[in-house]
Amino acid sequence: MRASLRGHLARAVRGGRVSTLLRAGARAAFARFDRSLPGPLGGPLLATFAVTYRCPLRCAMCDLPARAGDELPDAELPRWIDAIAALRPAGLGFTGGEPLARRATLPALERSVGHGLVTHLNTSGVPVDDRTADRLAAVGLASINVSIDHASPAAHDATRGRDGAFDAALDAVRRLAAARAARGASFRLHVVQAVDRDSLESVAALERTVRAAGADALSLLPVHTFPATPPTAPWPVRPELPSALRDVPLENSRAYLRGIAPFLAGARTPGACSAPRTGLFVDPRGRVFACTPAATTRGAGLAATPETLAAVVRSGRLGETVPEGRCDRCWWNCHRELDVAIGRRPKAASAGARDLLSSRAR
Repeated sequence: MRASLRGHLARAVRGGRVSTLLRAGARAAFARFDRSLPGPLGGPLLATFAVTYRCPLRCAMCDLPARAGDELPDAELPRWIDAIAALRPAGLGFTGGEPLARRATLPALERSVGHGLVTHLNTSGVPVDDRTADRLAAVGLASINVSIDHASPAAHDATRGRDGAFDAALDAVRRLAAARAARGASFRLHVVQAVDRDSLESVAALERTVRAAGADALSLLPVHTFPATPPTAPWPVRPELPSALRDVPLENSRAYLRGIAPFLAGARTPGACSAPRTGLFVDPRGRVFACTPAATTRGAGLAATPETLAAVVRSGRLGETVPEGRCDRCWWNCHRELDVAIGRRPKAASAGARDLLSSRAR
C-alpha cells in the first residue's frame, strides 16, 4: 500500500473516525469482489474536483490550459462541495489546471475540510508565496502535492514551458514545509514526478533534492499520452522494478512501481480498473466523469448539477465516460494505487509485453 494511504488510515484512527473507516472498507470490499455492480455502492471512495483548467504553465504533456474557458461561478462551488460531501467519499482532491490560479479555491478547501473529508491539493507550486503557504497550512489539509519532473532545472523548465518553473516549485516545497512547522500542521507534503523513459534515471537525484527542501516523499506518475501507441522499438528494460528505483524511498507502493517501466515500454494494462465504482471526477464546468484520465483525455462527461449529482453517480453510467480502449493504456497513480490497496492488483504486463521487454535486455 502506498505510504499516503497508510498515513490517512492512521490519521482516521487517531481522530476516532470509525464510521468513515467502516464505510470506506465496505465500499472497497464491494469494489473488489463484485465487479458486476453497474456503479458505486453508496458513493465513491475517491472524489476529485478540477476547479479550473487555467494554469501559468504550458506543459508538454498537457493541453488543459488550451481548454480553459467557462467555469462554474464562484458562488456555486460551495454547493458542489456540499453535494460531493453528501456522497461521503473517503477523500476529496482538488486539482486543475492550477487550482491556486482561482481565488475561490482556498475557501473551497476550507469547506471540504469542514465536512470532515480527507482533503488533498495538487499544485505546480508556481503560485505558492509565503502568504499562500501559510493559509494552506492553516486549512487542515491532509496532503499537498507539488509537481517537479526532473532533477535538472533546465529540463523541468523545458517540460513545463516556463523559465524558472523548477525554482518556483522547489521554493514552494520549502515555503510549505516552513509554514507547516510554524503552524504545527500535519499535512503530508509530497513531490510528484511525471516520469518518462528519459527521466527515470533522475529519480534518485530528485528524491534527495526534494527531501532536502522539506518534502516527506517523492511520488511517481508515468507520463500518459492518449491515444497512445507502443514504442517503435523494444525498450531494453525488464518488467521488474528498474534498478534506478529499487533503493529509492518513494511514496508509491512497490506493486505500482513495478508497473511503470512496462507501461512506458508499451505494455498494455488490463481494463479491470475499479474507477467506475470507486471514483468521481468533476470538471470546471460541472461535468462528471469516472476518473481523472477520462476527463483529461477528452472523454464525454455526464451533465450534472449539485442537486442531481448523487443520482448521476449512482446511475451506473460513469463507465460510459471513459473513452473506449483507454483503460488498457492507463497507469494513473491514484486509481491504480487504489486497485492495489483494495486487492484488485492489475498485472503489470501481459506475456507478450514481457517478451517484448526482455527480448533485448541482457
